[in-house]
Amino acid sequence: MNFDINIVSASTILAPLVTGAIFYRKLPPFARFLFLFVVVTFLLEIVTRIYCELGWNNMFLFHLYSYVEVGFICLIYYALSDRPLWKRAIQTVFGLFVTVSLLNLLFFDELTHFNSMQRYVEMVIVYTLLSAYLLNAVYDPKNRPLAEHPAILLTMGYMIYFLGTLFLFVYGEEILSGNDGKYWVIHGIFNILLNGMYAFVFWKAVKWKKGIEVNKV
Repeated sequence: MNFDINIVSASTILAPLVTGAIFYRKLPPFARFLFLFVVVTFLLEIVTRIYCELGWNNMFLFHLYSYVEVGFICLIYYALSDRPLWKRAIQTVFGLFVTVSLLNLLFFDELTHFNSMQRYVEMVIVYTLLSAYLLNAVYDPKNRPLAEHPAILLTMGYMIYFLGTLFLFVYGEEILSGNDGKYWVIHGIFNILLNGMYAFVFWKAVKWKKGIEVNKV
């Protein structure tokens, strides 16, 4: 079961990869950044798998992925914003994350070890960014109906994913101590849901953009 869920989890990234590639030219800017993030994630997963199969230490890739993940999430929400104050806040958030991550490398997590401290900081920073966006977006009449807006669907999906990831980090040792593969099953399920959400957001983003263009005519 452990092995099967990992294979399925890794394979599901093909869904947003193919969907995003098909609709790329029709996607709004924020969704294009999301697609590029999916592409980079796919490439990093391949490199990580190669290192794993060769028995090489691949922990530095987890450090790198955190920079990539936060960077692209900031780009996505930067593209969604039309307020200078919000754009500056996103730049500040990314700068804060990079600063804390570099300090973490100096004093806590080495490149050859898992970046647990960096991941905790990432989850707090990203969750704060997502919460701030969602609170502002729900009161913006441009985003009506909320259930049809792809960025809001993406935000809610991210919030569920990062909350689940935080749960795994907090209770990871207890889950792993059972030695029955539960940790990787739960982790795999969250990844499957995340990739499914990406593909759905790409599809909704095309419809949403088309609706905006129709309304402008």
